Amino acid sequence: MTLFVSILVTFIFWVLFLDIRLGINEFEKALSSLLMMFIMSILTVFLITPGEKFFTLSLWMLIYGLFLDVLGEFTVYNFFVELAKYTFIVSGSLFFTISILELIKANKQYSLLSNMLDRINDAVFVWDKNGKLLLMNESAHRLVGYSFDELKGKGADTIVSEDEKEYTKRTLEFIQSHSPDFIPMYEKKLVDKEGKLIFVEESVSTIKDEKGNVLYIIETARDISDRKKLEELLTKEREKFYKYFDLAQVIMVILNKEGKIELINQKGCEVLGYSKRELIGKDWFDFIPEHQKDEVKKVFESIINGQIESFEKFENFILNPRGEYRLISWRNTYIKDDNNEIVFVLSSGMDITESRKKHIYTQRMKEVYELLFDITTLVLNVGWNEEYYQTLLERLLKIVPEAQAGSCLIRKNGDFKFVAAVGYDLKKLENFSIPEKIVKIYSEEVEVIRGKMLYELDRKENMEKLSKLLRKMSGRTLKAVLVIPLYLGNYLMGAIYLDNFESESAFVQSIEIASIVSNYLQMILWKQRTDERLRHLATHDMLTNTLNRAAFMEMAEKIMKLSKRNDRKFAIIYIDLDDFKEVNDSYGHEFGDEFLSGFCRKIQSFIRESDLFARFGGDEFVLLLPETDEKGARLFLERFRKTLTREFELKGEKIEYRFSAGIAIFPDDGEDDLEKLINIADKRMYEDKRERKLRRRKP
Repeated sequence: MTLFVSILVTFIFWVLFLDIRLGINEFEKALSSLLMMFIMSILTVFLITPGEKFFTLSLWMLIYGLFLDVLGEFTVYNFFVELAKYTFIVSGSLFFTISILELIKANKQYSLLSNMLDRINDAVFVWDKNGKLLLMNESAHRLVGYSFDELKGKGADTIVSEDEKEYTKRTLEFIQSHSPDFIPMYEKKLVDKEGKLIFVEESVSTIKDEKGNVLYIIETARDISDRKKLEELLTKEREKFYKYFDLAQVIMVILNKEGKIELINQKGCEVLGYSKRELIGKDWFDFIPEHQKDEVKKVFESIINGQIESFEKFENFILNPRGEYRLISWRNTYIKDDNNEIVFVLSSGMDITESRKKHIYTQRMKEVYELLFDITTLVLNVGWNEEYYQTLLERLLKIVPEAQAGSCLIRKNGDFKFVAAVGYDLKKLENFSIPEKIVKIYSEEVEVIRGKMLYELDRKENMEKLSKLLRKMSGRTLKAVLVIPLYLGNYLMGAIYLDNFESESAFVQSIEIASIVSNYLQMILWKQRTDERLRHLATHDMLTNTLNRAAFMEMAEKIMKLSKRNDRKFAIIYIDLDDFKEVNDSYGHEFGDEFLSGFCRKIQSFIRESDLFARFGGDEFVLLLPETDEKGARLFLERFRKTLTREFELKGEKIEYRFSAGIAIFPDDGEDDLEKLINIADKRMYEDKRERKLRRRKP
């Protein structure tokens, strides 16, 4: 069709042209030649269009035709010259017409491509093989803030961060030298027109010619700045959060303000039927059935806008790849940024599809989920405390209807003590201390102890006495006990017992609940132990297990303010071991370290619980004795020296404890500066050291 139109237009044009030239005079011929030259100058414009072979060919053919036309004005008429002239002119015009039509067609295709790209949500940049921008969509404009005219013909280094320019250059060189079909998805940092850093996730593909050479480079970028903000918010708690998040027995998913998945745990992947890589960045509403999609979107928007309170309940279906509907019970909360704006929605969900068929079981599992969620919130906000076991036990008795009473044992100083009870008098139970070997007999795993086994346990050492007390307090005989052991790795930390007095077949459907609670509480105990250890390491000296200087000063400042308010005194005692360097030189540093530790253990066993004791460095220590004046401090030192009559011994080596001490009293020696008090005590310690050396030198 294009060829036919081109031939027709060319024929009409040259019939008119020939008719004019054959019927005009010399002056008019000159004007027509000038007209042809003007047409040639217009044609030269098209030489700048790369790859347009028809433009180049038509230009040269028309130039040759014009040359022959001018030549014919000065030569004798020659049929072959005329034939060649018109052949070049007609053919050149034909090719020119074809090129014009092809250009119009290409412009239409370009507009169509541009419109298609504008419908893509991700930013799309089209570069030529040299890395110069040819095209970008509306999403790209919104992403970087530049218009197309501002970036047209410029390189990618205009919009990438300074530290990634070299990498961008190497990527372009790789594409030019290896002509890959695509480059796998990777993260990149862009800089918008205002200089703001933008984190994107992008992929690169290429368009090649028939010889396999790269013609165009297509770069697709997705803004992941919000996800990066989330990662920044969670950096400090990332490892701890991920452990709780991924090991949770419920679906945990974090959505950004657009409803896209920022993070999802393993349970969520299992229920949805996709891997994490497939889910991250996907629109959450793609997994909601059509009949509920609008309703779910309204709830989501209400949460994002702060119209629904945190932890609001909601239920809806999700659709997995097998076409199955799963009913999920959700509880939602939101995460705010530093400006107190809601940026993410945290949703916890439980798959209740199967359990919905058994309403009672569903209700119980939902309550378990709520219990675990509340525990998670509690642990993340304030940590776990021993007093929470009572609340936990009470909640478990409501969840497990067969449980008519219960108790909780926790390890304390090697043995196990009751810390919670329902249906029994806890104050009476607190008097019992149960050895570890007895607890382990019936607490190795989640199980139900029934009938005769319970009576056999009565005969284990002091268990018979305890069993009689339990029967007396409840007025009934145990028929079944659901055991929920609490382990920290392989180390038994405690156990929860749910008791039934009516049937030996009780708790048949409660083993799963008990297992979930047991596994979850193991994480709680692990967190509690880890947090305690970290707090201890942050405030205590690793060698002597005394307070470090920073912790001492913080606690001492509080005591100082309290003493000042209540008009009370306290004593600072600065202690330095005599000749400790000689101990290290004579017996070695291992002996010296043990000597220091032994000395500290002596002091720690001697001081009160309210006293502060810290190592300030080397062999120097500081004591703070609340409610103590100078007389009391000297009496303390006198009594303490008497307790050190026993020598320190290690591997056959013996040495006496000798130390010098200085005392400062608040407020007598200063009431506004703790450092000043310590310095005064330090100075007096050195005075005491000199006097003690003089006394030792006298015969």
